[in-house]
Amino acid sequence: MSEDNNASVPNEPEREFFAGGLTASAMLLDKATKAVWYGLGLWTAAAIVTAYTLGSTSPTGFYWWGGGIVGMIGWYRAFNWFREAKALAAKDQTPLVLNPVKHYLPAGLAVVVAATSLFILVPEYNHVNSPGVGTCYVFTSKTNVVPVACFSPNATMKATRLVSNPDFCPTNYYFEPDSTEKDYTCLGKVN
Repeated sequence: MSEDNNASVPNEPEREFFAGGLTASAMLLDKATKAVWYGLGLWTAAAIVTAYTLGSTSPTGFYWWGGGIVGMIGWYRAFNWFREAKALAAKDQTPLVLNPVKHYLPAGLAVVVAATSLFILVPEYNHVNSPGVGTCYVFTSKTNVVPVACFSPNATMKATRLVSNPDFCPTNYYFEPDSTEKDYTCLGKVN
């Protein structure tokens, strides 16, 4: 037998692949779906860790942006694999069958989880790391306060407004201006 004849005969794994009825586009679609699920898991874990850290008074907390970044990379790869699967299906003139539960559900969940966590965590992150009006605080001692996320059960006070005189504050709690500020920051109870 010549080498040309051997090259046209599929090897054992290829025979199983074609015998199973899976097309290359279907395999890519499954690979893309798995990447969406992995990305969703990493993004969710990163959001949970970040939310915990934002609401904590502990200095040992950390923001795990890496999980969110790796999750987005997974989603990017999934999008490219999905596009590739569509192109292969069109080239082979085979239908690309999309199952609503198997393919649309993870993509929809990823969009909802990412949007929700971004709309909740990013503003709180900005308040905690650059305190100002709208930032919530917790007393760690009688004279020390620490900024925390307003969704934290620890949050007791919230910066409500800036005033030129502390007598205009609704409570007796306020921050005096530092060298770069001219107004007092009034603190009120968290609702």
